[in-house]
Amino acid sequence: MKILVINGPNLNMLGIREPGIYGSETYATLLDKISAHAKKRGVSVDFFQSNHEGALVDRIQEAFGSTDGSIFDDENDVASYEDNTRRYYACIVGKVSGQAQKALQKLGPLDIQTICPSHGLIWRSNPGYIVDFYDRMSRYETEEGVVIAYGTMYGNTLHSAELLAGYLKDAGVKTVKLFDVSKTDISYIVSDMWKYKGLILGAPAYYGRIFPKMANLLYKVEEIGIKNHKVGFFTDFSWSNGADRYFNAFTEKAKADVVGDMVNVQGLADAEDEAKLKALADAMAAAIK
Repeated sequence: MKILVINGPNLNMLGIREPGIYGSETYATLLDKISAHAKKRGVSVDFFQSNHEGALVDRIQEAFGSTDGSIFDDENDVASYEDNTRRYYACIVGKVSGQAQKALQKLGPLDIQTICPSHGLIWRSNPGYIVDFYDRMSRYETEEGVVIAYGTMYGNTLHSAELLAGYLKDAGVKTVKLFDVSKTDISYIVSDMWKYKGLILGAPAYYGRIFPKMANLLYKVEEIGIKNHKVGFFTDFSWSNGADRYFNAFTEKAKADVVGDMVNVQGLADAEDEAKLKALADAMAAAIK
């Protein structure tokens, strides 16, 4: 396999231009790392960098037929890019979806032939595909499904999360995604959260507060907003709770559309707790249909 790596304006200034922001690693070091990684995998790699757009386009055209892969939409399975596109949108653009929607509306009268983003595919065959995708994301369109994001220390919250997932399936929800906030980067959680209408968050108390990794997720979700979502909560605690207060504060700040009652479990869920978790799952299943 032969790969051509093309870098655009100012990449040659890595390590020189504002190292406090962009780091002290130089462009040459970056190329060395890529070369070493490629060598381990038996891949041939060439590099090209320019500060001029025309030179970059010329080099792309020169590489036609001599390298594997392409940056053009008509030479790729564009559907395979949707998850990463959504992850980028949800984490970076999601907070300003209102402005994104206004910008997209301005494109309406234009006959767009090609879209050349600073990263990602170049849309020369069907630019309408990515415009429509961004339009749907910026309007908070969701699909039927539920994301359960949980934190756990001793496995009790995990147990409740798994019970919820089973109850949701029993209630007819086909897509249920389980995420452990300690093991999954929040960008992936936020991406699926943006896609599916239902969101259930669960965490144990932590010294009278909330599990730190969940606090981080709450901060991000509050920042980007959760319009057009149904949200539920469950907690776990030993001698005293605290996670419930954080979820209640989040509900107020994020203006979350809450479904069902918060389920507060002490230790491992007993029969009464299981009934409450089932009630939450049933309420969520009904709300997202």
